[in-house]
Amino acid sequence: MTMPEERTKAITETRQFLKTLLGAEDEILWGLVRTVASQLLRHFPEDTDLRMSASALPDVWAPPADVIYTPRGDVWSDEVAGG
Repeated sequence: MTMPEERTKAITETRQFLKTLLGAEDEILWGLVRTVASQLLRHFPEDTDLRMSASALPDVWAPPADVIYTPRGDVWSDEVAGG
């Protein structure tokens, strides 16, 4: 079970991770990226968490769209669920 502190830490560390990737000038080591991404996603909020947050704080959060991200070659594409 993910605790609120772990969820908040996952959000802040993911932001830092993405900033680090954005500013990387060296070749990216994809094995390391996958390892760090896996660790960050362990406590990352799920859609149910986002829906609860949106309900409690509608000026801060919006409910998640029903979008599914699937790998397509070298990119991730979005598909509307049920469509």
